[in-house]
Amino acid sequence: MLAAALAAWPMIAAAAGEPLVGPLRVGMPFAEVKATAPDAGWVETASQYSGKPIELRAAEAIPLAGRLYDLTITPGAYDAYEVRLEHEAPIAAARDCAPIVKALAAELEGRFGPFVPASTLKESPDWAYVVPGGRLVNPEISQRRPTVVSLGPAKTDGGSRLDHGRASVSADFRYWIGRRPPRDNLAVSVGAETDWRGGAPICRTGVVFDYRPPRPERDTIAFETLQPVRRPTISARNRAVEPLGDLPPEGVVIRLDCSLARRQGLLEGCAPPPETPEARGVAARNVARGYRFDVKALDPDNDVPLRIEVPITLSPSDRREVTPPEGLVPLTAAEAPLSSIGDMGRYYPSKALAQAVEGRVLVVCQIQSDQSLICPSETVESSAPELFAGISRRVEELYRARSTLTSGELSAGRWVKVAVSFRMAG
Repeated sequence: MLAAALAAWPMIAAAAGEPLVGPLRVGMPFAEVKATAPDAGWVETASQYSGKPIELRAAEAIPLAGRLYDLTITPGAYDAYEVRLEHEAPIAAARDCAPIVKALAAELEGRFGPFVPASTLKESPDWAYVVPGGRLVNPEISQRRPTVVSLGPAKTDGGSRLDHGRASVSADFRYWIGRRPPRDNLAVSVGAETDWRGGAPICRTGVVFDYRPPRPERDTIAFETLQPVRRPTISARNRAVEPLGDLPPEGVVIRLDCSLARRQGLLEGCAPPPETPEARGVAARNVARGYRFDVKALDPDNDVPLRIEVPITLSPSDRREVTPPEGLVPLTAAEAPLSSIGDMGRYYPSKALAQAVEGRVLVVCQIQSDQSLICPSETVESSAPELFAGISRRVEELYRARSTLTSGELSAGRWVKVAVSFRMAG
């Protein structure tokens, strides 16, 4: 069976795209790959986000160095294309893995040029270094496992200069992938490692063809082209500007440099301009956390970070002077139903939790026109009330009211009491 497979998969140059191994070439569509071996038992994996095929694999699909390798193909953004070949072989002893990986490297060297060790991870427990003749030695284990693997002339100038391909195999057959040569879009690495299953050693060999042409570090999208499905709440803006006493009457605009999560539509890693006062930068980032955008038009499988500049206005008008009126009888949660966007249990005060202190916090809040809450009053019932101070802020962050009360009246402007209990499990 193996001989027939070898004859059917000659190492020939493909007409289009850079040839890799067998009939495979860079950028080959899944349909063409499957057509080369219709009976290979191909399995496509679809993206859970977009439904489009993002991975193609088949067992024992590629013959190489006298063995059949499992194949996995993963395309990426900007024409990136990764091909992985993997094979497991039972061996009598760990040293028997060396001839397997040497034969694999030798066959690939005929196409991609000499392979050289690429590991410079000297802080790793399995670090190895090159000695004259292209040998790779790990001094920590060479006494008990004196395996030395040659992968061609060591043309690395200390491990930083590589030809078309790259490979490294340490004395225990682990391999590391070094930096991609700046002039080469295709990186080829080969290596192996030993594994024990039920006491029987396994030699696991692998090849990775990683084609990654130049692409931007980040894509850019304009804030104005996106539709927010969630905006910063009145409560969030109030919390953000509350500590800022130096805002001009017209407010200030902070332009944050953020990344947009393509799948969730949330802003990440927002940074204000360097000259921004620290307190204003913190306030702007806190406001930005309230945004969520409609990202249905974006490719959720694109792994290139997406940059977006987000203008955040910090205005004195965002500050709300909210005080419970004297003699207030707030509504109960039954009269003014609330929903939670998070788990309050995550915010059990750490000191109280460490000391096994329980508590109950009664928070009085005013419902705003966008159903967010501003909570100026809290009462703590606990043996150590100071440990539960500030829970009202968490209530503001996590709870939302409905637009109407159970009576059918509008909820905006009404007051509600929220009871939060912190109890030890069990």
